[in-house]
Amino acid sequence: THSLNSLVLIFPLFDLDIGVSKDVINAGDKLVFDVTIKRIKEIRGLLDINLTYSFRDMDNTILLEKKEAMTTNSNTNFVKILEIPKYFKDDDYVLYVRLDHKNTTAGGSHVIKIKKEEKLNPLIIYGSLALVLLALGIVINYMTGRRLKNDINYIVKAAMNAYEKHKLKPEPN
Repeated sequence: THSLNSLVLIFPLFDLDIGVSKDVINAGDKLVFDVTIKRIKEIRGLLDINLTYSFRDMDNTILLEKKEAMTTNSNTNFVKILEIPKYFKDDDYVLYVRLDHKNTTAGGSHVIKIKKEEKLNPLIIYGSLALVLLALGIVINYMTGRRLKNDINYIVKAAMNAYEKHKLKPEPN
């Protein structure tokens, strides 16, 4: 018996680049990114491709995924938007884009940092406002109290001076 060993070489048809608007975004924000598809091998005519956009944690678990089909005849560039849920925690994630055409695959990825948006506790907000108002009241009270004290001292001194000037002197005999 004869066995035939064969070697099949598959050359990539595409190069895929991903650019993101920001490397750090808040949970609940939209991730804006652009995808550039470059044909490496010249093939004439229209090509049907399938694109998969996935958002993964660092353990490669797919958390979000969108798929779409596209027809292209040349190099192309387009912008996509993924809405990041508010429940995502502070961590690093991977945006991965995969292009499939027949039995050829190209992929690209970019690491994104998600920050959980800090919400202020209403108790802290109202407590801080109350402290500011209390401090303002103390300052106003101090300033008006000091002014009132100064005004009273001025009136008392003026009355004493007037009294000293006009105080009845005994008449000479």
